[in-house]
Amino acid sequence: MVNLNDGDNRYWNADKATEFYTSLESIENRCPGLETAGVKFDRLQAHTPMDMNNGAGCVLILTDGALENGVPTDKISSGIYHGPSYMDRDNYGSNNGNIGSLSDDKIAHMQNMKRNGDDNDRFFIMQWQATPDIISSLRHGLEDAGLFDLNPVLYRDAINSMSPESWPTVIQQDYVGYIHLNEGRFPDDLSAELRTLCIGLNWFMINQNTAVNAGGRSMQEKTGRFSRNTSTVIIFANDTRISNSPPGFHLGRVGVLKAGTVFHNGTILTEDLMNPCLNFGD
Repeated sequence: MVNLNDGDNRYWNADKATEFYTSLESIENRCPGLETAGVKFDRLQAHTPMDMNNGAGCVLILTDGALENGVPTDKISSGIYHGPSYMDRDNYGSNNGNIGSLSDDKIAHMQNMKRNGDDNDRFFIMQWQATPDIISSLRHGLEDAGLFDLNPVLYRDAINSMSPESWPTVIQQDYVGYIHLNEGRFPDDLSAELRTLCIGLNWFMINQNTAVNAGGRSMQEKTGRFSRNTSTVIIFANDTRISNSPPGFHLGRVGVLKAGTVFHNGTILTEDLMNPCLNFGD
């Protein structure tokens, strides 16, 4: 629930807010009682919400609306909480249209937040989203920015900069999932990529957390460095391979699309074409 004002200075009154909270009560396995834990929600131990509802876990509902004084901002008895009051979070946004600068800025902000339990260790929402200027937005469209530029850079830059000492709590990304009805599997495949990434990150962080994994950091080399895949081999879906890709090479950023390239809509290039999205946002 963000910015309930509809733009004409018509804010929700108490009756409208109550109607909304009543509709939220239809959500099963909510989290009533968390306010008695004595800490902000971002400081809760994971087992606290996961053990609720007889071990079924719970759906944490947080509101964040702009309401007039006197209008209730939550309904605690039903497990509906006012986010800013019960949870500290870092929702840093770059407001940057340049993909390279945005990536550097986000990574720098993430790495400045060390996961050591101090006051700077916050619930970090990494907004992996660009803010293109109006000309770029009209020329290329926001969907191109989300799919063809930001999505590959997430896997190329951001992931390689994460570690057990520095990582985001949430990754917020544009254009993951279905945007239009019957548009095929491609957006859902992107969503599957992100789900796989999040599952992998969770397992990796648990493995590297010596407070959880009593056996130590089994994914860490004896030298103290983390094991990383340094292979330069690129494997395509049809098992075609590039054995030694040049430094910085990325399929989404090649300068020339070669004849024979097949697009998702079935279009096949009959001659080489300069990649029109190569310098999007630059």
